[in-house]
Amino acid sequence: MARSLYASTNSQVEVDACTGIPTAADLRYLPLGLLDSDWQITHFGGDLAGDYGVFEVVVRHVKQNGTTIVERTPQHMERFDNDESLAVKARVLGAKMLRHACRSLTRNGGLPPAEDQQWHRNRMGKGETRRRQFANASAIRTPLMSAKSQVLQRAFQLFRAGATLMLLPYIAQKRRKLERQGRAPVTILYYHGVGNGAESWATFPLEMFDRQVAYCYWYSKLIATSDALDGLRGARVHDAAVVLTFDDGYLSCHTNLVPYLTVHRVPATFYICAGSAKDHLLFPHDTQRGYLNCRVMDLTQVAELRDLGFEIGSHGMYHEEMDKLNDADLRQTLADSRSILQSASGSAVRWLALPRGLYTESTITTARDYYEAVFSAHGGYNIPGRCGFHYQRFSNPVELHSLAAIINGMHRLRPFGPDDRNAHSVM
Repeated sequence: MARSLYASTNSQVEVDACTGIPTAADLRYLPLGLLDSDWQITHFGGDLAGDYGVFEVVVRHVKQNGTTIVERTPQHMERFDNDESLAVKARVLGAKMLRHACRSLTRNGGLPPAEDQQWHRNRMGKGETRRRQFANASAIRTPLMSAKSQVLQRAFQLFRAGATLMLLPYIAQKRRKLERQGRAPVTILYYHGVGNGAESWATFPLEMFDRQVAYCYWYSKLIATSDALDGLRGARVHDAAVVLTFDDGYLSCHTNLVPYLTVHRVPATFYICAGSAKDHLLFPHDTQRGYLNCRVMDLTQVAELRDLGFEIGSHGMYHEEMDKLNDADLRQTLADSRSILQSASGSAVRWLALPRGLYTESTITTARDYYEAVFSAHGGYNIPGRCGFHYQRFSNPVELHSLAAIINGMHRLRPFGPDDRNAHSVM
C-alpha cells in the first residue's frame, strides 16, 4: 500500500498525504471514510519491442457500506523495474493522487467512481524481481572496471564495513566531540541519473536510492547546499549532515527523481551542463560507451527545478575537463555556463561542480572570479575551519553498507580525516 489517509468534514482531523493517517482515527467519526492508494501491474511487455509493461496506481474510497475505486493512473514501466522500484513510484504518484482525491472529497462530500472497478493484485514473483534487480545493479560502473578490479573493490568495501562496525564506539565519540565543538562534518554526495532504465553506467536504481535516502534521514540530517555553506563558512555546524547533489542534468532526474524528492521534501542541488541543455546534446562519455539514450534536461525543465525549490549550479558547458583548458577557454566556459543557467532559471548561479572532479590550482583561482564555491569529486569531509571555497564530494556508493561507512566517517579508513588528494587546494 502506498499511502492511506482519512478524509473528514471535521476541520480538526489532520489530512496530510505525506505524513499518513491519524493514530486515533475511527471511521465512525469520519463520515467521508478512508482513502488509500495501491498499485498493480496491468501489462508485461517484451524487451525487444521497447515495451516493458504498464503498472497502474489506484485510489480507493473505503466507507462503511463498501469500497469504490475513484481514480486510476497508468504508468509505463522501465526496463529493469521490479516490485521494489514500482512500490517507490506508486508511493510518490499515490501521494499526489490522494491529495487530489481528498480535496475533491472534502469539497464535494463524495467522489464519482472510476469506470472500471476490477482490481487484481498482480505483482512480480521473487525470482523475476531479483533477476531485474541484479541486472540493473550489475550495469552500475561495471563497464569501467575489470573483473579483478570489481572483486578487489568489493573486498575493500566489506573490509571497511567490518572496520566501521568494530570502531563504532570510537567514531561515535569523535563525532560527538566535533558536534560539541561546532565542527560537525558535512558529507556531500553526488549522483548522476536515477531510474530503472539503465540508460547509462551511472544511472542509479530508484529503489536503492530510496534506501539510501532513508538511511540518511534516520542516521544523519539532510540539508540543502546553501544551508551547508552557511554553516561551514560561519564555522559552526552542530549536527552532522548530508547534502545530495546530482551532476550532468540527465532527463531521468527530471522524470523519476524530482517527483520523489518533491513528495518526500528532500533538498537537492542539480549541477547542469548548460551547453548540453541548451543544444539538446548527448555526452560523448556516454555515446562512446554505447549509451545512446542518455538524454539531458532542456532549459525549460531546468527552470522547473528552480520553481520547485531546488538549487541550480554549473557543471560547465559540455562537461569539459577544466584542467585541460587554457585560461581564455576556461573563462569563456565559466562565464557562458553561468549566464545561460541564470537566464533560464531566473536566479543567481553561485556554485560550480568540476566535471570529473579535475582541476589545477589555476582552475580554482580562476573560478573565484565567477562563482562563490567549487565542488570536486574525489571524496573527503567538509568541516568548519578546514574549507572556505573548495568543497569535497563523494561519488554515490552503490551498497548501503558503503554509504553507512562514509557517513560514519570511515572514508579511506581515517575517521573524518581530510583527503590527501584534495588537501593541497582546499581553500
